Amino acid sequence: MLKKKYKRLLKAIVSSVAVAFFFTCLFTTIIYFTVLKDLSGYLNLFNGFTLSEPEDIESNPAKIDPITKAITHYPKYGDQYGTIEMPTIDIKVNLYLGDDMDILKLGAGQYAGSYFPSEGGTTLIAAHNRREYFKYLPKLNVGDNIIIDTVYGKFTYAVTDGKVETISELEKINIQHEEEVLVLYTCYPVDALGFTDKRYVIYAELVGASYES
Repeated sequence: MLKKKYKRLLKAIVSSVAVAFFFTCLFTTIIYFTVLKDLSGYLNLFNGFTLSEPEDIESNPAKIDPITKAITHYPKYGDQYGTIEMPTIDIKVNLYLGDDMDILKLGAGQYAGSYFPSEGGTTLIAAHNRREYFKYLPKLNVGDNIIIDTVYGKFTYAVTDGKVETISELEKINIQHEEEVLVLYTCYPVDALGFTDKRYVIYAELVGASYES
């Protein structure tokens, strides 16, 4: 009788442990796929992504008329259409059209509502505050060159200003078609991890252009 009692008790314990183990595994799986996986991916935007290899962009037939500033065959959203280089801080980053989270994993992204380099207006470009991207923007000085090499030409800008702005201030930038203005920005402080409400912003003006024939 005592043996049967212990057997039933042992069976009940084993059953309880099995049920607890099952629900623990289930709970862990749910947490991973609904929270931790997204969080991990978000943190990787600032720490863990490997730079993408430059894509073959030479086959893109994009051209620009130096007089009318008209570009033929605009890049599609998400396309890499060039690189952006800052020699004084030893940075060269792939440049894409668009600035959503997926694009900014790959390099620098141009806000699709702004003008293309040498198109005669404001070009707005963002990148994460990683050392391979825009972390060292604050080290740029007035007069330093920024070179944007595209499928239709190479354009050199000179830094005119650099400052910290809030997101709301940045959103008030007038994207106009009166002069060539390049605006680069990244999260600030540049060593911050995750979302911040400030940006470090570089302003530059076009000082040189060479067009693909």
